[in-house]
Amino acid sequence: MVQRPKGLILSDLMSRDTEWCASRKRPRTVEINTQALRKLIECAGDKPLDNVDRSLVERFLIRLRDDLLYSDTSINMYLRQLKAIFQRAVDEHGLLAEHPFRTVKPFAKSRQTKKATFLEVEQIHLILDSLEDIHVRRLLQFYLWTGCRRTEATDLTWDDIDWQNQQIHLGQPNSQTKLRRPFPLTDRLRGLLEELKEDGNGSNWIFWRFATDPRRASKIMRIIRERVNELPDNLTLHTLRHTFASQLVMAGVDLATVASLMGHSTTQVTEMYAHLQPGHKRAAADRLPY
Repeated sequence: MVQRPKGLILSDLMSRDTEWCASRKRPRTVEINTQALRKLIECAGDKPLDNVDRSLVERFLIRLRDDLLYSDTSINMYLRQLKAIFQRAVDEHGLLAEHPFRTVKPFAKSRQTKKATFLEVEQIHLILDSLEDIHVRRLLQFYLWTGCRRTEATDLTWDDIDWQNQQIHLGQPNSQTKLRRPFPLTDRLRGLLEELKEDGNGSNWIFWRFATDPRRASKIMRIIRERVNELPDNLTLHTLRHTFASQLVMAGVDLATVASLMGHSTTQVTEMYAHLQPGHKRAAADRLPY
């Protein structure tokens, strides 16, 4: 009969699984695994492993949806990672006899096209004007001016800047899309990067203050949401990415170009912004020469 350790809690599982995954999984996967367990502990408490059951996990998922306003996609990602972690607790770590919530179902995704939350120009100025930390301000400007994902900024190095061809290479092999894409080095991005170069501290990381803790930027957005009035209740760092795309669409940029800048492989995801251009199709039809 297998003797399993007694009295272990969720943080013990996080330590063991992180160590096990470190040499077997991509760094981004390890990060997401840790993030999922940390969020479970934050919402449900650092429970003994024997107290984790289907009911506890279902309450956790509902809290993510109803109280913290997470999207169904994010919630299902957390569930998927937690299921994998607890399966390893059974098969690899020998901490549990059986999986306690294997039968929990993911949330059904709505078939309706979602409308992304984005910031108006005035709200962008409110956020930037509220920042006393110039380093945070520069990071948020980079997100707003590129529409990049969180780690595409925090993982960025000076090797990713092609000054000669006026391009920034966004994305890493372990990123969400596994794709790298060129982004045009605009005048204001060049000015921002020149400021960051002077503040480089000899590091190859461009945003070196955030590179070792990429979640810090997300925490900052929560603080901003609490301190600044007239901002969306569900403001997150990803809102800046939606803002980038939304403002381009409202400026008349076609969806294919926006998709390319965002790093979408097709325009299917970009279609969520189509409702912002009601006059664009009419303007296109008005250009007929007959």
